[in-house]
Formats: sequence, C-alpha cells, structure tokens
Amino acid sequence: APLYIGAFRATFLYTDVNGGGADGIAFALQRDQRGTTALGGGGGGLGFSGIVPSAALQFNIYGTAGIAFNTNGATGNYSPSGSVSVSGTDPIRTVISYSASVMQVTLSNTVTTATFTTNFTVGSLPALLGADTAYVGFTGADGGTPSLQTVSDFKFIPVPTLTAQSSGSTV
Repeated sequence: APLYIGAFRATFLYTDVNGGGADGIAFALQRDQRGTTALGGGGGGLGFSGIVPSAALQFNIYGTAGIAFNTNGATGNYSPSGSVSVSGTDPIRTVISYSASVMQVTLSNTVTTATFTTNFTVGSLPALLGADTAYVGFTGADGGTPSLQTVSDFKFIPVPTLTAQSSGSTV
C-alpha cells in the first residue's frame, strides 16, 4: 500500500555480495500508474528507468561506483561515497532521512566502521509525485556483468508533520 512520504526515515543493510559486477539498485518512491507491477529498465537503468513519477536514491556499482538522487526514471551522475565503497563486499548500514526538501543519507561500513554522510536537496517529494503517499521499495538490475546485491533489515518510518491549529477561543 502507498505510504506517507512527506517526511520519513528509512534504514536497511545493503551488500554487494560479490564486489563489483553491474549495475546497481535504487531505493525508490513511485506513483506510476502500474502501481506495484511497475518494472523499469535493465542494466544501467537499475530497474528504475521508465517508472514515472518517481524519485530514487541509487547505488551504482559499475563504472563510477557511488550514489545519486534522481527522479522520473533518470539514472546517472553518481558521486563517490568517500571511504564507504558501495561496490565492495562489506555490508553497509544505510540511513535515509527526508524532511523539509532535504534527503540526508548516511552510509556506514559495518566491518571497517567508516562512515559517509551527504545531503541531497530534492525539493518536495509529495509535489514531485503528485500526492503525499507513494509506493516505497527497491529496484535493481545487472547488465553484461552479473552481480548479486542484497537488501535486508529494511525499515520505513513515516514521520507525520504537525500543523498548528487555532482553537478560536479568546481569553
């Protein structure tokens, strides 16, 4: 079922089991008319290309290994994730916090304890997706070089925003 996306915290353990290969995964939020049956493109499309409207934090392990935030099925523009390699074999604890148009991403290597944190200014996800709820999950693909990536211990916690209301009474 669609979940509230106005503000949230998501956590999961990501592992590129064999190290390297191609191509990657995406933590995706989407309201594609196909709903839970939406299927994106293979290879460099990370299983995300072609899903619209959508937004995703992407983990790329082929070529320039790194992460990126993209919308409406776009992929690419990956930035290295510091001393936390998304194409290594160590499990990576991932924490994603979204609020007030900013997505903060923290990657922590569970073996070396190295940590990388970055912020993406993503704008309003509800405005981008056309509603304050969306399907939340993962896509992935490999191409000419097989890979095995796992996601486990996934938690998604919507954080409802409170609005002040006037009681209309006077003292």
